[in-house]
Amino acid sequence: MTLAEAIKPGDNLQLSTRVTFKQPQHWPAVMHQLVKPSFSYLRGIPILPTIGFQPQYRLRNKALRQEYGLAPLNLAKPSALFAKPQTFQAHYDWASMHSVVSTNGQQVPLAQGDLVKQWHKNGRNYREYQSKGPIRNASVWFSVPNNSIKGQSGSTLLEVFSPENSQAAELNMQAMEDTLNWMTTHIAPYRGSMLSLIAMPDIGPTGYALPQMIMINHNVGFRAEPAPEAGFDQRYRRAVHETAHQWFGHDLGNGVLEDSAFLIESLAKYVELVMIEQRYGIDAMHALVDYERQRYKVAVMRSAAQTPSLVDAVESYDIYSRATLVFAILRQKLGDELISQALHLLWQQHAYPLTPATSMDFVRMLKAQLNAEQQALVDSLFIGTDNKALLEQ
Repeated sequence: MTLAEAIKPGDNLQLSTRVTFKQPQHWPAVMHQLVKPSFSYLRGIPILPTIGFQPQYRLRNKALRQEYGLAPLNLAKPSALFAKPQTFQAHYDWASMHSVVSTNGQQVPLAQGDLVKQWHKNGRNYREYQSKGPIRNASVWFSVPNNSIKGQSGSTLLEVFSPENSQAAELNMQAMEDTLNWMTTHIAPYRGSMLSLIAMPDIGPTGYALPQMIMINHNVGFRAEPAPEAGFDQRYRRAVHETAHQWFGHDLGNGVLEDSAFLIESLAKYVELVMIEQRYGIDAMHALVDYERQRYKVAVMRSAAQTPSLVDAVESYDIYSRATLVFAILRQKLGDELISQALHLLWQQHAYPLTPATSMDFVRMLKAQLNAEQQALVDSLFIGTDNKALLEQ
């Protein structure tokens, strides 16, 4: 959507819109919009209108850009593009959220923000939500069965919605509590007053995080159990990972479209290592490292692509498995205190509404605390392309 006349500085604009979503009959489970009697999920992107130029929708095909007379894009990789700080234009897309949601009398309507009011009228349940302040502009609304367990982390109310209040639901709750406590103590406080984890049907991903809302596939997060020889619990790991996205992805890691997934996914893998070791011990952490090493070896053997640096990586086996191996080495060589201090400084200098951070900002924060030998290690792990040491261990 483009305005006929540009808004002048200081002017306000109110946009009213009405959106109707009709559930497809042949494909009833469509990520990210789903309406069913048992579970409904509507994500604001892309159903809500946007105003003006949207950088994420730019044409990236070189031939098409030439055809339309558009200037070439700077497609340099993050390690080069952000080699020096503040050499780019970026801004946070955050907004305050206010929602009034209704659903049938057997379900609970959910949205982001504080629960302001709830009521029942004409056989329907209503809830009103208001965010405490701006959050990442990625709105979402749910209607889920009225069955949950509640917990607390500091002043944050935690809730796990699942068909059964089982041991698996308690395990997911424990992972949320552990992650919020550690992140708040060592990195930065959680911005919201509520965080919900929702068991979702099998609609594609095993887990998906939005601001203040987490979805985990019911099959893998609630019905599955670890094999006796597994060494660690994938359900706990997965809930830790999705909870970590409240910081990595929805706090930092947005606002710079040209960056890779390092600040989002790879740093969430670091948190997995820390929380698995804290909850289950060092042997469980090593089991996770061994698991990711085997996955990485298989993926590398199947790929003919050249190995990029980790901060430039886009393949899942790099940003997940390889990141686990890299951070395992970094923890062994440097320790968590130096890593968490770098992340703490990253929040101090780049959290909303300051200039958004890039992956290279983290590398710089980390190296600023180190001697020359340690800096060389950091460069080899994050900027280097030699993965032989990761494969041989």
